[in-house]
Amino acid sequence: MEGGRQETGGEPPPVSTLTRGRHARVREAPLPSPDRPFRRRAAQHELDADAFDDRPTDLIPRQQSGRHQLFAPVHGPARHRRAVPPTAVAAAVGVLVGATVFAVVGRAMVDDAYITLTYARTLGIYGEWGVYPGVPSNTATSPLNVLLLGGVTAVVRDAVTATGVLLAICYGLVAAWLTKIGVRIGMPAWRAPAAGLALLATSPLMLSTVGLESTLALTLIVGVTERVSARAPWAAGLLAGLLVITRPDLGAVALVAVVVSGRDWWRTALGATAVTLPWLAWSWYLLGSAIPDTLMVKSGIHWGPWSFANGPGLWSEKFPTATVLIAIPTLVGLVALPFWLVRPELRRIGAVIGFGALAHAGAMTALSVAPFHWYYAPSTGALTLLAALTCARIPRVAVAAAPVVALAAVCAGLVVASGVPPLTSNWATAAQYERIARQLPRGATIESPGEVGTLAYYCRCRVLDGLADRGSISASLRTRVDEATGFGGALLRLNYLNFEPVRPVPRDMRMTTKIVPSGTGAPMGTAWGPDRTWALAPVR
Repeated sequence: MEGGRQETGGEPPPVSTLTRGRHARVREAPLPSPDRPFRRRAAQHELDADAFDDRPTDLIPRQQSGRHQLFAPVHGPARHRRAVPPTAVAAAVGVLVGATVFAVVGRAMVDDAYITLTYARTLGIYGEWGVYPGVPSNTATSPLNVLLLGGVTAVVRDAVTATGVLLAICYGLVAAWLTKIGVRIGMPAWRAPAAGLALLATSPLMLSTVGLESTLALTLIVGVTERVSARAPWAAGLLAGLLVITRPDLGAVALVAVVVSGRDWWRTALGATAVTLPWLAWSWYLLGSAIPDTLMVKSGIHWGPWSFANGPGLWSEKFPTATVLIAIPTLVGLVALPFWLVRPELRRIGAVIGFGALAHAGAMTALSVAPFHWYYAPSTGALTLLAALTCARIPRVAVAAAPVVALAAVCAGLVVASGVPPLTSNWATAAQYERIARQLPRGATIESPGEVGTLAYYCRCRVLDGLADRGSISASLRTRVDEATGFGGALLRLNYLNFEPVRPVPRDMRMTTKIVPSGTGAPMGTAWGPDRTWALAPVR
């Protein structure tokens, strides 16, 4: 070294000291080389990158060079704050929305929801399958809903509270899966869950099915769609199997998911079979039927001229505003279906949701069931979510849909605030039935007047009918099985091979109702039908 100048290949160059941040650092200046010219911009970029590094360092002596002390920074553990994944944020928001929905409608559930709650209470507290301990029954339309509610009830010791917990979880899962679907097709992470939760939480139909399996079914449909679109056949099959356990007619949606899986169809089918088969075998062996008895009880039953196929006409007569608010997003989803099918990156999503909804509607039409409003929830809800994804995909559509969502929220809130769900086919509200149940004699066994759920849940007695007492329908079940012919008859006989008829539980009293003129202060009455009074009579 001469005159403080360094020759190429000689001693190390002077160092540059960085003093930004809390820690002063000393670093070797870049060394020019004959092989590679000195790049000032690259060197400066490297120095600036270190200058903004806030990780704690230790300055360790590296070598001596005259009066310059060289140090090499040794980085400690990073203290950067990790961003919360958008899926977790969406799930948390969904749980909050679900809890809010239950806070609004939790005391305005329809009567059939309380049948599910009685099953869940008996399972969670007594460990038995039925409406009452010691009374055999297999009429829980949704075994998975009962299993989940029963598990939560075993912890919280109250089936109504368990319903709110499960509803919040379902909303959280819907939001999380919608986030993944939206991000996968190039949308901002917040847009799909925001649109989905907005339409789901304000749908008069979904608000009228709280406590039933409708929200659970819709949650699983979204999950199957997300897994099929991600080309994860085993997980898609697992969720498809849970759909079948949720309700047998949802097997139509599971079948669509298998077909849409393409070359991986066998993996999806095998995964679904692995989940479904154990429950079917257990139910067939111990309960005497692989499928709930309600499939036999309610198939082929109409309300006069009204069936599932033309039922929307009946609901539009009884509840015109709610029906219109349900129909608008449903039709938007149906119209948007071709948009999803023609684009390769969207095809699987549209096929599972759209074709799954149509397949389920076709299955319910073929079963020729009565037009209970919750029967429409899987198909209508799926198309509503497809409309939500369309709105998220096309922001202009979302702006146009905002007034509809606002109107639905206001109407649903006003109706539910009165203690009545937006849609109901019951003779009395849940609050009216609860008051009647408190007046029934403790310890008695009473024949129900035709609606059993809320009375059975709140009465300190036993209120029975064919849904709560298998003995009441054993004879008719055996007759229908014996008279069935063809391939369907063979399947029914196989299904009821382990069925053992039981005797009906003796009744002490019979509860009856009587139609009275409106405006007389009757203890029973809703917008569905006329006001009624009730009475008890001994059974002789």
